[in-house]
Amino acid sequence: MNQKKLLPALLTVCFVQPVFAQNADKVLVKNTNTVDAAPSTYSGTAQFEFKTRSVVNVPGSGTYSGMMTFAQWGDNTGGKSHQLNFNDGGIYHRAGLPQGSWESWERLVTEGSNGDVSVGKLMIAGVAPGVAGMQIGVQGDPGNLNVPLGAVTGGYNIDFPAYRDNYPYQVGARIRAERINKWQPNSALIQPVELSFCTSDAGTPDNLKERLRIKSDGTIGINTGDTKGYQLAVNGTAIFTKAVVKAQLNWPDYVFDSAYQLPHLDSVAAFIQQNKHLPEVPSATEVQQRGVDLAANQAVLLKKMEELTLYMIEQDKKMAALQRTIVLQQEEILQLKNKQ
Repeated sequence: MNQKKLLPALLTVCFVQPVFAQNADKVLVKNTNTVDAAPSTYSGTAQFEFKTRSVVNVPGSGTYSGMMTFAQWGDNTGGKSHQLNFNDGGIYHRAGLPQGSWESWERLVTEGSNGDVSVGKLMIAGVAPGVAGMQIGVQGDPGNLNVPLGAVTGGYNIDFPAYRDNYPYQVGARIRAERINKWQPNSALIQPVELSFCTSDAGTPDNLKERLRIKSDGTIGINTGDTKGYQLAVNGTAIFTKAVVKAQLNWPDYVFDSAYQLPHLDSVAAFIQQNKHLPEVPSATEVQQRGVDLAANQAVLLKKMEELTLYMIEQDKKMAALQRTIVLQQEEILQLKNKQ
């Protein structure tokens, strides 16, 4: 009896083994492209399927995709089941408890053959082979070459979302690297980069306003992109608890030197009559055109105060001498009266 049962079993093994040997180098992929099966469909299995991308609602690109399912257990006690989807837009993962539903798809981070890492809209690339660092942007992208001199040829954004229940994906702040044509009109062969910092008081991209710009020459503009060559340009008001201006100029202590030639008041009066402002002090027109140099203006005002002090000292000496003369004259007059 045992021999009769053993023979069919041996024949079965001999028949099945060649079949597995012939198919051991490949795994069959099931065509289930019209179905998005729930986690409960899979139990204790690893399965490979051909799927229409839109049916399983996976991000990416292309019409079709390949999917791998790993379902280690049949109920929730064994943890979540996992799926990987491969399509033209990348590799995506989702998980779900066997007695529940699938969670949202998440894209896997991948590294290209050149070492570049792509994360959604952000591309992080190595600076150069063997050099540590990070680069944001697309290598070899020329941008818009046919732009006027000083115009933007392209750029890269780092966006910070603002939380809005009714409008998702709102941008509350942005750091933008802008490439500028610094070569010649409509031939942007040289493109240095400027950094722009933007915020929004309404939490929408339409309300993003540039608040600060660091230009390629190192100058900084606050509420203005035109620094006019100044290291810091501010369009608006500013308040300081303390400000120190380190001036590289000759401070006017020389006014009190004995060798200093104090201008005669007649020449000062003639200058004022003709120019309507003090000598060395900028005119209203100059201030309107170029602004006020705080250090130079403070120095020239101090110089005028020191000159005024010398004028007052000289005037005081003259007044004292005049007073002495008056006293002597009064004494002489009194003596003449006493002789009469």
